[in-house]
Amino acid sequence: TEDGGQTWTELPRLNLPRLTGVKFFDPTNGIAFGECAPLAPAGVFTTRDGGNTWLPAATDYSAAWLAGDFLAADFGALAGPAGQLATFTRGKVTHSPLAASSLRSFRAMRLAAPTGGWAVGDGGLVMTTHDAGRSWQTPPADLPAFATESFDFHALAVQGSHVWVAGTPGT
Repeated sequence: TEDGGQTWTELPRLNLPRLTGVKFFDPTNGIAFGECAPLAPAGVFTTRDGGNTWLPAATDYSAAWLAGDFLAADFGALAGPAGQLATFTRGKVTHSPLAASSLRSFRAMRLAAPTGGWAVGDGGLVMTTHDAGRSWQTPPADLPAFATESFDFHALAVQGSHVWVAGTPGT
């Protein structure tokens, strides 16, 4: 400005739907996911310029995502309401034909290189993958019955062979 004040450059309007997650792999390459929109049915968006612009991913299925994790800028998995599952490979979201419709929603996901991972959600939902999200199974050991009746898991941490889950009611 003429008086020596700071000049602000107006940012371009980003017409993205509500997002539930974002992950960057370096200062310029990232992925965001959340609700879908008519011009972005995948609910997944990629950036190569640090988030200044976002491009919708290709898809074979329109969906919204509550959880996701990515091992690379072009490789990951997604999970959402009603048991929805998908993979993200080479810029395309592919719905899992193995996903079973459910009243429970996934709320958090962590992939562990090279092909492992965990997903958790409502009603004590806990699933694991050994093929980077192409298929999901319940873990070998069952949770106690009271866990599936009383807990909704919303957070997840994985370190080696150890997995921690947290949620409501504050457990």
